[in-house]
Amino acid sequence: MIRFKATEKQVLEVIANAINASELEGAGGRAAIMNDVEPEHLRMTRDGIDIKRYSGRRAEIAIAPCSEAGTWEIAAGKAEPDPKHQTWADTYPTYRRLLATVPNIEVIEENPEE
Repeated sequence: MIRFKATEKQVLEVIANAINASELEGAGGRAAIMNDVEPEHLRMTRDGIDIKRYSGRRAEIAIAPCSEAGTWEIAAGKAEPDPKHQTWADTYPTYRRLLATVPNIEVIEENPEE
């Protein structure tokens, strides 16, 4: 688990960066066009955002809001991303590195024991 302070726009930028760094899946993926995903194309619910696959890419990342306004959490279940499931981890091998792709995000709590 990693908690951080960010705006909703910054969270969507993090998700877009994860998707854009993800690999295409399956035989259809090889024929797909790799267009960058823009944060404006993503939608957040009151529960946050949970992406398994997006446009044929295997991203697998979920970010949820915490009770404190402007605070978010990646509840990962593992200390670091697994490149088998989170193919963006080849580019950003830690959650902290992924968060660092967006300026002014402040990590406030990190539990590497998960």
